[in-house]
Amino acid sequence: MNNEVIILDSDSSISKMDESDKQIIDILSPLPLTKLSTVQSQKEESSDTELPEIPFLKRINRGVSSSIICESPKLEMKSRGKEIDKKTKNKRKIADQEEKQHAKELKRINKKRVKDQAIQDIEVVVDNKIVDEEFCIKLGDHGAKISRFEGSSICPIIRLKRHSDSEWDEDSRQYIPVNPPKVTDEPYAIFVWNGDDFLAKIKENRIFEFHEEWSMRNLNFKALYIFDQIEEALKKQERLAQRDFRKAVMDSKNSGVNEASKYITRMDFDSILLDLQLSRNFGGYFCSKKGQMYDDIIKIIKTIAIKPYWLQSAANGSVVHSLCIGPSGLNNTDTFQKMLQEVLLLTKSIADSITKHYPTINTLYSGFLDSQDESLLAEIPISGSKANRKIGLKMSQKIYRLFMNENPKTGMYRQ
Repeated sequence: MNNEVIILDSDSSISKMDESDKQIIDILSPLPLTKLSTVQSQKEESSDTELPEIPFLKRINRGVSSSIICESPKLEMKSRGKEIDKKTKNKRKIADQEEKQHAKELKRINKKRVKDQAIQDIEVVVDNKIVDEEFCIKLGDHGAKISRFEGSSICPIIRLKRHSDSEWDEDSRQYIPVNPPKVTDEPYAIFVWNGDDFLAKIKENRIFEFHEEWSMRNLNFKALYIFDQIEEALKKQERLAQRDFRKAVMDSKNSGVNEASKYITRMDFDSILLDLQLSRNFGGYFCSKKGQMYDDIIKIIKTIAIKPYWLQSAANGSVVHSLCIGPSGLNNTDTFQKMLQEVLLLTKSIADSITKHYPTINTLYSGFLDSQDESLLAEIPISGSKANRKIGLKMSQKIYRLFMNENPKTGMYRQ
């Protein structure tokens, strides 16, 4: 043996050292850890021969001297991960900004459509026998082009050309940008009903015949009925009916026939109007005050110029909803909802949910007729429900029996 010392480290590695190396270890052992690397470097500089690597010293100096240990691969991967995360966040930030800008643009477009009440590119074709000069002057003042109808016509006709940089989107229920701008023809045929004339047609049982004939003449037009002085006409009918009824009671020779039945009541009028709205696909409007018919017509035209009046549609087909200007209950959906709420335990929210899927009595009845399924409405979600509740089978069965059974069970309706 040549005075060699064998040192066993914690990694079970064996290194052979001479006597001088042993002395170095003895000198280093009482020194603090912070000075180990300095002493070792001095020793390396003074030595002519390269010392073998000592794992024990290498492990002691780990984290103390950066000159011994290279940068860890894990730190490099972590740095790259941070870089990727930063790029992803930037991409998301840009996408969010673009989405916000798009939403802002949609909001601006829809606000503009609501505020802009100007009539543009409207041509009104009128018959001198029906429409007087005052109406033409008023429309002309609002920018409409007036032309005379050649031939026989029973109503003024409005041809509206909508120049728009946006269009209505059914899915989002708002206007969306269109490029290039779009030109849409929206022709309307307006018939102005005097209250007495309309009630006279009802009395003669010719109102539906008249409507069919009128619709055939204007196949390519949307029908708009304007009712002028209808309230005055109904009150007049009521007074005449009461007068004749009193006269019949006082007449001893009366055969017992109630002569008042020859007059049209408000219930008769509402029933006819509802039938026309639900099955004949027309828009009904009421003049606000006597003598303001032309102003109301212009108001209707402005409303249509901003927003087409057949926007709403049912899930199973197009259904027109009139923009009814008049007492609540005359609009078809409003009346339909009130009818549904007569069913026991059927709330306004449930009625609203049903009319969103089936806007008219006809569409709901057709749905039951085609499916013959009592659970047709069971899976429809209830409007405004925070718990995502659905109409359910029992309520669906109630409504099915109401429409499909000849004699619905008692207890179905509110008392």
